[in-house]
Amino acid sequence: MLVINNKIAKVLILFIVFNLTTRISWGQEYKLVNISSELSIFGTSTLHDWEIKVENIKGSINIESLIVNSLKIEIEAESLKSGHKGMDKNTYKALETDTYKTIVFQMPNSSELSEQSEGKYLMEAKGDLTISGTTKNITLKFNVERNNDQIKLKGEKTFNMTDFNIDPPKALMGTIKTGNEITVKYHVTFNK
Repeated sequence: MLVINNKIAKVLILFIVFNLTTRISWGQEYKLVNISSELSIFGTSTLHDWEIKVENIKGSINIESLIVNSLKIEIEAESLKSGHKGMDKNTYKALETDTYKTIVFQMPNSSELSEQSEGKYLMEAKGDLTISGTTKNITLKFNVERNNDQIKLKGEKTFNMTDFNIDPPKALMGTIKTGNEITVKYHVTFNK
């Protein structure tokens, strides 16, 4: 009986060592936590400034030491909410959400973290942003906070809607016009 237990113990130890080695060599994957993440879009119009919040966001990040191997953030297009049904309807029409259900940022190549202080880093991620069927290569700059089980990314990016072939929404037969430039501010959390 003791011999069998020793064999089982050896197999278990080999299994654990293999799993740890695989995890270390492939990095750690973290999943985006929707409930503790915020992403908002800010813009202007001929009437007033506006803000739209994203309700449904998902994604993942894979980090090995100071290298981010992959990053993907996906937004459900019709989870953009302004608090005004008419504005939301115009937003969905401009984004063609009947056809294009998601907005996606994906980093195809790895990126290095630049350490600023203990657990705090800067990252410049070059990746593909796809909105309404148009994909553009953009650069996002992140402030990164990292501890054992959690990673937080924070930053903002300004661009024009027309960069993605989106006509800025209009209301009341064109008397209210949305400005072309928007700023996306994000503070997203990933857990193991």
